[in-house]
Amino acid sequence: MRPPVQEQKSIYQVTWIGMIVNISLAGIKFMVGWLVGSLALVADAIHSLSDLATDGLVLLGVKIGSKPADASHPFGHGKFETLMTLLIASVLIAAGLGIIWQAVLRFQSESGPPAGIWILLVAVLSVLLKEGSYQMTRLVAKKTGSMMLMANAWHHRTDALSSLAVLFGALAIMLGWPYGDQAAGMVVGLMVAYTGGEIAVKSMNELGEAGVDQKTREQIERILRAQPGVASWHRLRARRVGREINMDIHILVAPQLTIVEGHRIAQQVENVIREQIGAFVNIVVHIEPNLPEEIQEQDQY
Repeated sequence: MRPPVQEQKSIYQVTWIGMIVNISLAGIKFMVGWLVGSLALVADAIHSLSDLATDGLVLLGVKIGSKPADASHPFGHGKFETLMTLLIASVLIAAGLGIIWQAVLRFQSESGPPAGIWILLVAVLSVLLKEGSYQMTRLVAKKTGSMMLMANAWHHRTDALSSLAVLFGALAIMLGWPYGDQAAGMVVGLMVAYTGGEIAVKSMNELGEAGVDQKTREQIERILRAQPGVASWHRLRARRVGREINMDIHILVAPQLTIVEGHRIAQQVENVIREQIGAFVNIVVHIEPNLPEEIQEQDQY
């Protein structure tokens, strides 16, 4: 099985829109930053280009991760999306550290350029467009359950915040502090690197077979409690693989049920979890009789 095709189309569409925004903003920022000599604005343009690179990683990750299971990948290709998420995080960290380094060097050598109305206008434009890109991408990420797309959404958000830092830096220069541009550049770098670190930790946890978050697990347990015929359960294991959730569960049913009746209960559990969990779910339900020796296993995990 594979995630719905419509999800893939939605991710492609919102990512292409983000790429158009990034290309436009990078060109504007580079041109204005070079003309007025603003390090923070040029750094912001680099960040926009790094957004463009991560947009490409998203497109590649979706293309590979959406492939159906095959002989060499019997559990599907979802982890390719996780790998792409980790690459996006690496791009963020590298870009952030590079911006910080350039800001430190310029702090030691010279004061910032005089701020002008063009820097302010470009910064405001970037804040508006990138925050819009964040909100739009975040909405699709939540609908599709894609951590990779959510990482890219936060990349848009950090670009909006970094442009806000440029705006504050320009205002500081206008108010008489000559190092406002360098300070703004350092703030940009710190935000970018920090966000990349957070995303990297989440990606590595997923690659390390970490379970789903507590909220998702509690939702699964609520669904199980509401299912008729399910006396109890144990050995609930669920983990994310890209946009998918892979899980297995042992449910306890009345011992006198026939195989057909037990199978119907298991099928109902699978169907309801797929309908309500809010993500594409690969699930295996194991049926066990509701006997004392089976009940004792409930606390294992």
